[in-house]
Amino acid sequence: MSFNLYKSSAGSGKTYTLVKEYLKLVLKSPSKFKNILAITFTNDAAGEMKLRIIEKLKEFSKGEKSSLSGDILNELKIDEQKLKINSKKVLNSILHSYSDFAVMTIDSFVYKIIKTFSVDLDIPLNFDVDMDISNLTQKIIDNLIDKAGENNYIGEMLTNYALSKINSKNSWNIDSELFKMGKESFREKNIDNLRFLLNEEFDNKFWKKLIEYVREQINSYRKHINSLAQNGVDIIEKSDITYKDFSYKKRGNGYRFYKLSKANTPDELDIGSRFRKSDKWIAKKVKKKKPHKYKKLQKVVQELEILRENIVNFVDKNEKKFLSHFLILKNIYSQAILHKFEEEVQKYKRENNIIPISDFGKKVERLINKEIIPFIYSRIGSKYDNYLIDEFQDTSRLQWENLFPLIEDSLAVNNFNMGVGDGKQAIYRWRAGDLEIMESEVPELFKNRLKIKKLNSNYRSKATIVNFNNKFFSNINEYFDTSDSLFEKLYNEENVKQNIINKEKGYVQIKKLNLDDMNKPQKDAQIIKNLVNDIKNIIKKDNNYSPEDIAILVRKNKEGSLITEELFQEGIDVVSSDSLLLKNSKVIRFIISVLKYISRKEDIALLNIYYFYNKKIKDDSLFEDSLDLSKYDRDSLKEELPDRFINNIRHLSQKPIYEIVEEVINIFNLFKYYGGFLQGFLDVLFEYSLKNRGDITSFLNWWEDNKDSNKCSHVIPETKNAVTVSTVHKAKGLEFPVVFIPFEWKLSESSGSNVDSIWVNYDIFENGSTFPFLIDLTKDAKKSCFKDYYLREKEKSIIDNINLLYVAFTRPKSRLYIYTKNSNSGRLKNTYHLINKVIKEKNIQFECEDNIYYLGKKLSKSKKEQIEMEKSISNVNSSHWRNKITIRRRAKNLWKLDKTAINEKIDWGILLHSTLERIEYAEDLDDAVREMVREGYISSSKKEEMKNKLLEIFEIKEKDVKVKDWFEKKYRIINEKNILTEKEEYRPDRLVFGEGAVKIIDYKTGKIRKKDVKQIEKYSDLLLKMGYNNIEKYLLYIEKKKIIQL
Repeated sequence: MSFNLYKSSAGSGKTYTLVKEYLKLVLKSPSKFKNILAITFTNDAAGEMKLRIIEKLKEFSKGEKSSLSGDILNELKIDEQKLKINSKKVLNSILHSYSDFAVMTIDSFVYKIIKTFSVDLDIPLNFDVDMDISNLTQKIIDNLIDKAGENNYIGEMLTNYALSKINSKNSWNIDSELFKMGKESFREKNIDNLRFLLNEEFDNKFWKKLIEYVREQINSYRKHINSLAQNGVDIIEKSDITYKDFSYKKRGNGYRFYKLSKANTPDELDIGSRFRKSDKWIAKKVKKKKPHKYKKLQKVVQELEILRENIVNFVDKNEKKFLSHFLILKNIYSQAILHKFEEEVQKYKRENNIIPISDFGKKVERLINKEIIPFIYSRIGSKYDNYLIDEFQDTSRLQWENLFPLIEDSLAVNNFNMGVGDGKQAIYRWRAGDLEIMESEVPELFKNRLKIKKLNSNYRSKATIVNFNNKFFSNINEYFDTSDSLFEKLYNEENVKQNIINKEKGYVQIKKLNLDDMNKPQKDAQIIKNLVNDIKNIIKKDNNYSPEDIAILVRKNKEGSLITEELFQEGIDVVSSDSLLLKNSKVIRFIISVLKYISRKEDIALLNIYYFYNKKIKDDSLFEDSLDLSKYDRDSLKEELPDRFINNIRHLSQKPIYEIVEEVINIFNLFKYYGGFLQGFLDVLFEYSLKNRGDITSFLNWWEDNKDSNKCSHVIPETKNAVTVSTVHKAKGLEFPVVFIPFEWKLSESSGSNVDSIWVNYDIFENGSTFPFLIDLTKDAKKSCFKDYYLREKEKSIIDNINLLYVAFTRPKSRLYIYTKNSNSGRLKNTYHLINKVIKEKNIQFECEDNIYYLGKKLSKSKKEQIEMEKSISNVNSSHWRNKITIRRRAKNLWKLDKTAINEKIDWGILLHSTLERIEYAEDLDDAVREMVREGYISSSKKEEMKNKLLEIFEIKEKDVKVKDWFEKKYRIINEKNILTEKEEYRPDRLVFGEGAVKIIDYKTGKIRKKDVKQIEKYSDLLLKMGYNNIEKYLLYIEKKKIIQL
């Protein structure tokens, strides 16, 4: 049997094909559903596939017809009755043995094997899985640094590392490099290098010797150039001339000797192109005006020319090796303690009974190489006959090595196996995804046992979008001078071109913006301004399109955060994930700076406050975009800030954290501009205050530990009608009616980190044996012994980034909006340049108006799309209401049903209490009453009566205390929230924060009782423990219309 490989371009029915092949297998032999394993890339994809399979089985079992049922009938050669009967059998089997329904991620499959073989693999039976590699890495590094004092080797390495950075004119802080190396140790792609480095022969002595050798080589090169250059300086100074007598002055060859005599880093030791030439030594004015000095200079130049040639020859011979050693030195110290890091990792895993998820593949690899396949199956209790692999292009090397023996075993007994993927959508190389497996190795492995089937019809996008993408991506090959045949293979016309299924016209717009003479923040602001205006026009003017139809795709989360914040300011809701982390919000970073200044009087925090206040709040367009701390003194900065803030810092520092932030928001009037993120931040603060100390320092420490977690995110329900803001990576596999792509990204930038790093093998001792080193891909790498590694990595990065562009351009169904810079630059550094080149040079028949290039027409959402949306909304299981009715657990709080009130008499006190719970501010009254009617607590006929009773309550007053004052918008309100203690939980009816106090209001029905007082006193005690000192307590007796202040 052949291995079936489906090459599936964007929108071509990849999931449809997977589901069809799964159903064909299971419908042919209904009892065999337990023997089919479908492997997906994500849990969401696994859930979607399971849902589709079950839905289709339900349809088939009812005899409903569809294109899928037609395909299955034709390909299986069965009749409709057989399909119906077998669908029922399969559906029944799955529902009775759902745990055997094997549609899962590769990690889930590997986890299943590890759990079964835990004893064989020396793993505790009750181990936990650690998903957060970053957090684990930081813990191990902290442990290592703590041991620096007690362990001479670690302490020596870390000290020398810091000194090395200082000598290279860098920060002495080594945390980032240690963290990078630590994370590298968990990456799957580094397994072979790490196993090599952890060999026992590479002990402490070896590393000390290696580091000393590298440093000697670097110093030798540096000192030799310094010495030759100093000879030149001595010649110049002895001759009573200066660098100004030479051509080009500080940019000339004469001054180059001065620079090289003190050079230390590769940049400083770079001799430059002019120094390589022997002409233009002497300034023209010297020859004309100082003939005596000119003759002296001629003699000096003869001597300097000899030195220049010696330096150039030495550099040409040794620079490549010097740069290689310098690149190695940057990470060699962290490599030198890698075995110590690994010791700490193993110790931590043992003590905490955990396994990092990154270990799974390594452990299974050992198992599969050791055991025979039938034995593995017998132990896990399943025998998989068929393997269906989704997103094959993103399969990693280790995953494939673990899967291949299982697939080979299956093919050997003539079973069906398949993979589906698209090389143009391979965007997860940074997660160890290896495109070469699908494109090169699988054809070589299976040879004549491989069947390749192309899915090249686009069912997602309208005709205009498909045509645009066909022309755009089939024309980009010529722009890249790459030796990588894979790139040419992926983006040739045959592999790019898709057939059009949806003949309706769509719309593609490319807007060229004037971004010249702008810095990065200004460019971003201009792009976002255009983006927001276009979105508002679509929502307001284009019939049928709503925010939930729109997606904005970005390369980086920071870009998503900028857009999200601006949309919130414009009153447009957003659904996102990483871009809604509170730390990404400018206003939250401003508040954190305020807290740091109040607590620690940090000058940098004061500068941040000053900048944000002037640039963002006062909206001073003339205010500079970046500030130099050295230009400002503390007093001048403070003079520009509100007096209410500067004069009350001591007062603020004594308050609980929640009140401090609330007052800061009021002082700077932040809610006017940034309501969405502020609301989320206040919610986080409230949750924090319930369980932690209320002082600033404790909160700032907690914030630093948790700001990257979901605890510190602004949550918006996915059901809300909101614009989606997503990275391109997370949008893969999704589709949207309207897609915006606002920002560019570099074409040769890796998608993994800010500075690309790769492992290289290098014969450092020149003895024929290579050694693995981690180096940063800086510009120096291109001139080092690692040039081939550098070029190969850059070519792979080009594929990564063109693939990202392909994924982004193929997400829309109806409209695609692209922004680019109005520039005709001949360079090809980023996606802006590429888009502009294609527009200018290729035969894509754009219409143009005011630098807006467009194809097709802006049509309203089609009836078909509206019907699909309605179906997706109304697709719920329905049954008679009597079969679904449930008892409301809070009924006892709403109804007093006793012998004297068994009739339908309503207890207005309890109902009013319940309605007040729903009212934050006075303007919410009508909505709260409507909600009570909708939920069936009162009838429509009682609506007005309820409203009037609430208005009467609002008019209750006792001396200077008025109920309606508690419902003013100047306060921050919290209704019916639990306060947890170690033993119990408490739930005040209403907390009112503001004006330097917190008011506790408890609504009561019936008689005035002593226990009411005890209850509110308990609430007060709890708030005091949380750091709130100024507390007012009120009991409101609803029926008696009386306020008691305690």
